[in-house]
Amino acid sequence: MSREEFEREITRERNREYNRRWAENRREEWRRKYAEYLRKKRGRQMTWTKEERRKYNRRWEEANPEKVKEKKRRYREKNPEKVRESNRRYYEANREKLKEHMRMYYEANTENIKEKGRRWEEANPEKVKEKNRRRRKRLKRTKALCAILTINEKIRARFGNEL
Repeated sequence: MSREEFEREITRERNREYNRRWAENRREEWRRKYAEYLRKKRGRQMTWTKEERRKYNRRWEEANPEKVKEKKRRYREKNPEKVRESNRRYYEANREKLKEHMRMYYEANTENIKEKGRRWEEANPEKVKEKNRRRRKRLKRTKALCAILTINEKIRARFGNEL
């Protein structure tokens, strides 16, 4: 490559860099002007950053708790599958934290929890009977299963795995 070709190549590179910077500055200038236009035409909210929008939404939610509750209730009624799936993912991701939270809550409110349980049992005697019946049935099956397993172990101990 001759010296003249080299100088032309360098000049082209400089021109490309200059044009790139010039175009970038034009884009920035256009963005600023467009943002200003939006502010004037539609108000400030169209050009908020995510953080500004979050702060505004948080203040609005604190000022309008009834509207927020109603909106969330309607969403839950409209999308029960999405809510169930979201809850499932949350519980899977935070299982240990939730267990710790529930343990601390139970320790702090043991008397209230026991009293609620007693009141529920008094108010629902049929459900309590059914629950206890199922529990006894399960225990009976467990004892029978344990007996069968014990017998199988004794047979294997005596005869080996030949059977």
